[in-house]
Amino acid sequence: AAAADAASAVAVAEGAATNAAKDAVEHARILAMDDQHMIELTARRVAEVEVAERATRDESREADAAIRASLDALSEKLSEKLDALSALSTTPAAAAEEEKKIDALEDTATIPSHDEIAAKIDALEKRVVAAEDAADEDSAFAAVDGVGIVHYKLRAPNNDAKDENDASSRDVATVVSCVHGFGANAYSFERATAAPLADALNAVVVAHDSPGFGLTERPRDLRAYTPRANAKVCRAMLRLAEAKAEDATGSRTPLRTPPRRVAVGHSMGALAVALAAGEGGIDDVVLVAPAIVPKRRRKNTERQPARKRLWTRPLGVLIALASAVARVVVAALARALSPFLVLFLRKIVRNAAFWREGLASAVGSPMRRVMRDDRSWTDGYRRPSVVTGWDRGMARVVLSAATGGLDGVAATARDGARRVARAVSGEESGEEDAAEALARSGARVLIVHGDEDVIVPRSNSEKLAAALPRAELVVVRGCGHMPHEECPDVFLDAVRAFLRKGERGGDGDDAGAGAGVEKT
Repeated sequence: AAAADAASAVAVAEGAATNAAKDAVEHARILAMDDQHMIELTARRVAEVEVAERATRDESREADAAIRASLDALSEKLSEKLDALSALSTTPAAAAEEEKKIDALEDTATIPSHDEIAAKIDALEKRVVAAEDAADEDSAFAAVDGVGIVHYKLRAPNNDAKDENDASSRDVATVVSCVHGFGANAYSFERATAAPLADALNAVVVAHDSPGFGLTERPRDLRAYTPRANAKVCRAMLRLAEAKAEDATGSRTPLRTPPRRVAVGHSMGALAVALAAGEGGIDDVVLVAPAIVPKRRRKNTERQPARKRLWTRPLGVLIALASAVARVVVAALARALSPFLVLFLRKIVRNAAFWREGLASAVGSPMRRVMRDDRSWTDGYRRPSVVTGWDRGMARVVLSAATGGLDGVAATARDGARRVARAVSGEESGEEDAAEALARSGARVLIVHGDEDVIVPRSNSEKLAAALPRAELVVVRGCGHMPHEECPDVFLDAVRAFLRKGERGGDGDDAGAGAGVEKT
């Protein structure tokens, strides 16, 4: 019985093993079929991809051929245009015909919007151009000895509004030269002052770009950037205004001989105007927020006791020596730092935000929002920064101020030694400051200052007016450092009243009379 049970168990086990083997074989067969199916699917997918790639390569070849054909056509058209332009530049008749077309377009052209002008300036900002390429239609250039080519704008009175029967009302009675401040250009006066001043005074008004700024040439000689050199330009502009008055205003408007000569200077430009007046021949001077610090009056040392006079010369020698050493140190530092200054100017000054915020901080509170919103104001200031060499020119202005226009540390040291030698011998320095030049000139002086000026304090103009024998001070309320731009109507009224009083030869108190004005 036990053997029979064992045999039965063996039979059952063999049956189970056989069934398991059959199941394994079947499972393996199914897996093999799945693998074969996947292989067949993969093969079909590879074939489809190869077909798609061949089609893509064929399409790419066709696209390349089309592109080459388009490029060839464009190249052919460009060659035709270049040939036409070349023929136009050498054919007078074709050029004349083209000029007629341009004139016809100009007759129907509309004034470009400020966005278009700003876009042009933004495009120019990415590169630099020659001064002639950045000039306006009304720009003019003149050569001034010792400075080079000077850019200026000229405004003449509008005679169409004059009385045809009154010949005297059309005579040009005054010529005016306007000198802007540091960092500005002729736009400072062109914006709101030059043309109204020309009409109000029946004058020819010239505003130029000072050396180192605007479109004026930027020579290597540092002497070209001194206030004395700019004074030479100021006087040259007055002569130019006299010479061109009749041509600029038409044959019906002759130049009255001799005309009244007026010089207007703003901030740093006031230094040049004062020195120009000191050379004589200028009747009236208008200083706007002048950066002129009057010196203390020198005491008469001859009347001092001998013991005090004994210390006067050694003290003067010590002062001259300290001044000479300081100038040499400043000149050395300025020259060493000039490359970094150029890099700073390139990075910062061309930026519109720099001008917008800088000018907004210079104007009075009523005009700050206008300054930030009116892009044309800041664009007028930053536009010259697209001119070749603008950054080096501004750096040379700083170098010239540090060295007194002397080129190099050695030259500054030699000049300092001469100053010390004059102090040892008891001689005067031989230099005349701007306030002394004004006092010696005999010209009448009007000083216009804003009561919110944070760059040049009002007290400085008050001291300057007190130091000059023929000076008047007009303070404009709610105005900052630029009264001629911020409050042009008030500024024009003050200048007109001042000059009319001078024509009458009186010393009345009507200059600057009106709302928003304090007169002293």
